[in-house]
Parts: sequence; structure tokens; C-alpha cells
Amino acid sequence: MRSTAVVGLGAMGMPIAHRLLDAGVPLTVHDSRAEPMEVMSAAGATTATRLSDCRAVDVALIVVANADQVREVLLGEHGLASADISAGDSAPRIVVVMSTIGRQAILDVQRQVEARGIKVVDAPISGGASHANRGSLSILAAGDYTAMESVRPQLELLGHVFSCGPVGNAQLIKVANNVIGNLSTLAVAEVGRLLRGYGIDMAVANQVFEASSGRNWLSSDPAMAQEQYARLSVTRGVFDATTAIVRKDAQLALDIATESGGDYPLIEALVTLTRAVGDETYQNWSAAGVASLQL
Repeated sequence: MRSTAVVGLGAMGMPIAHRLLDAGVPLTVHDSRAEPMEVMSAAGATTATRLSDCRAVDVALIVVANADQVREVLLGEHGLASADISAGDSAPRIVVVMSTIGRQAILDVQRQVEARGIKVVDAPISGGASHANRGSLSILAAGDYTAMESVRPQLELLGHVFSCGPVGNAQLIKVANNVIGNLSTLAVAEVGRLLRGYGIDMAVANQVFEASSGRNWLSSDPAMAQEQYARLSVTRGVFDATTAIVRKDAQLALDIATESGGDYPLIEALVTLTRAVGDETYQNWSAAGVASLQL
């Protein structure tokens, strides 16, 4: 299998790197923090202290938090696409952007990176760390067919690959998915607190949800939902970092809606809602993740 780099060893990048390494993929990893680099080194990965040391691989998976970080990884001074290929410098043949950064951002990145002879695959991921650990992510892949097929072996180690068309389409679908998913995440925890306050057995309530119009991605797997809420609220710092991403995703949805010229009041309301989440939502998520409770 082609030599591969994972850039970004956070909540998603770390389990992705482990999945690839366990499958025998020749793997190089990079992160600005020492601790995850030490973990991956002990597991057998090649660690690149300098980002530019990842240029020698065939395929680079970018798993960072936002568009600014993607641009820095690819186009910054030491970026993967900043190599002087005409002078014989190495650079990846394909970069796979697995971050959710929005349609316009990925199109801008594609234009600049592909002008330097490197193919871009737009491949945001859904499922969270629990699915990353299990190799059951949803991977929304868009871009040049040949490039996508070249990286399919790596991506299929991580989950199910959905072909979404040209670059930009995967970001559109992922942002739309996040609108629905984030609304469910907020609603299920709050409704759970409401019903528990009335003494309702949540195992019974969840059976009703799953068989009725309240069915959602959390009701389909209560154990996974409990694990997700517990992980996302393990500390207030983790919760704050998670809700910052939720706010970012809501803003991306509003940006796309604004570009379309249409009127999307629900998306506008979601942006307002995500800006207001705080102590009460943290308590909701903490309660939903308590081991003795079932959603």
C-alpha cells in the first residue's frame, strides 16, 4: 500500500493513524504536540517533527480542526504543497482533506494545491472518535475519480466511503449532515433530562423514539450515544472544545445558505442556539453520559 502521512493527531487523527498502522500501512505522522507523537512513535509509526518531512509520502491525510489549519498545513512556509517540485523537491501525489472546512475553502485549497501538481480529495468524515476507533466512519469523498480510487484502500480501512462527485460536494453534504446531527445531539440530551425529571425510564422512551418519528442517530445505538456524551463532557475543557466545533459547523452552514441566496431560518436559528450553549448543555451531556443511565 502507498506510503501515507496523517497530519493532525487529535481526537480523530489519532485513531485514524492507529487504524492505518495496525493494517500495515507505511505511516508517517505529524502533530505540533509532543505527547501524541510519542504515543505513535511507541506504536511503530515514523514521526515527522517537521511538517515538511511528510512531503516524501505518496498520500497525506489532513485531519486538523479548521480551514486556517488546512491552509497552513498545505500552503504555509513548510507546507506539504510548498515544495519546489520543479527543483526536484518531494511532495505528496495526493492530499486528502478530512476536515470540515466548507465548500468555498476546499475549492480555494484545490485551486492553489493542484496548480502545484498535487491532486486534492475532499473527504470530510462523520461518526466521531468512537467510530474512528472501530473503523466505521462515514467518509464523504469527492474529487478526481483516479485520485479517489488511488486512496480508496486507505479510506476503506477507516469506514464506508461515499462517492459524492466533484470537490466541494462532500463539504456541502457533510455540513448539511452536521446541521441535522448537531440538532439531534442537543435535543436528545435536553429531552432526556426533561423525561428523567418526570421519572421516565429512558430505556422505554428510547424504544419509542426508535420505532417512531423521534428516531435519530443516537436512538439507534444507545450504548454508543452514552459513550459519545460521556466522552464529549468528560471535562469542561473537552465540552468547550466540542461546542466550538459545533459553532464552527453551524456557521459554515449559514455561510453556504447565504451564498445560495435563499432564506433558511432554521439554520440561522441553529447559529444563534450554538452561540448560547453553556452550563446547562454541559450538565445535559454529562447526565446523558452517566454509566447508570440509558438514553
